[in-house]
Amino acid sequence: GLRVQVGGNLGIPILELLPQESEQALKPQLYVIELSSFQLESTFSLKAAAAVVLNISPDHMDRYRDLDHYTETKGGIYRGAEQLAYPAGDAVIESLVAQFGSEQAERTPYGSALSNFNFCVDAQGQNSICRRGKPLLPLSQLRIAGRHNWSNALAALTLGEVVGIRLDAMLETLQQFKGLPHRTEWIAEEQGIRWINDSKGTNLGATLAAIEGLSEAEQGKVVLIAGGQGKGADFSPLYPVAERQLRAAVLMGEDAALLEEGLPETVARQSVESMQAAVSAAAHLAEAGDTILLSPACASFDQYSGFEVRGDSFRQAVTQLLEQQT
Repeated sequence: GLRVQVGGNLGIPILELLPQESEQALKPQLYVIELSSFQLESTFSLKAAAAVVLNISPDHMDRYRDLDHYTETKGGIYRGAEQLAYPAGDAVIESLVAQFGSEQAERTPYGSALSNFNFCVDAQGQNSICRRGKPLLPLSQLRIAGRHNWSNALAALTLGEVVGIRLDAMLETLQQFKGLPHRTEWIAEEQGIRWINDSKGTNLGATLAAIEGLSEAEQGKVVLIAGGQGKGADFSPLYPVAERQLRAAVLMGEDAALLEEGLPETVARQSVESMQAAVSAAAHLAEAGDTILLSPACASFDQYSGFEVRGDSFRQAVTQLLEQQT
């Protein structure tokens, strides 16, 4: 295997990953780094071995002039990269590859139901992750659910392959991977109701992906707990998804009223002041077969020091409630 360090926006700061002089013999062979748009603003010579933009949805509209400005900032990750991975058919990301990718860089698309790509899902009617049309791993063997997670798996396989990681090792790891904390993380299931922590859903695009992914995997409706600092976002795209897939919404935080404007009248809603109250309200609104999903579509800083603390607060409130019910 390779000596690998992981960090950036998702955990350990990048500079702290660099080995000290006494550690040079164990210098990592590969760095896996997640970069936010904020970090990419001042990054002009990254020259990654491989890079990918997974998706683009409006975020930090209180910081950027408009969506184009935000999108171009994210696209900077491709600048100087040797291998450019991207979701085929996503016109916005394909335009970033064209704008920022060098002529010498190798381009590697991945996609859904497209058997001519290196990695794809459901090629030729197979409910599997496939490579050039050949089934590799049934989706039923993954421990992460939803089309957004399947797309992330394709991106990981694509990046891993171009840097020389063995395919069999990657597939074995995918089968074992439960997902990361606070990212559509399963918390509990009691009385036919599932509790899911997606506190990392800090923008509407992430929340919509979580709702749709869970709705694909489960039969019931979703009771959504959302709210916080909206960062200037437009919440109107929530309307059609909420109309199809939400039973109710429990809203909290600074921009709860703005979120409520994105809900159709057919969706029950309740405003609360605390996570404990949100969990209690959601439990009363849910029916057997439903999923209660914390996916705020907002930043946490109006009430918490970060999304992790918010997610932990949700977990604690759920645990308390379920203990009281037994």
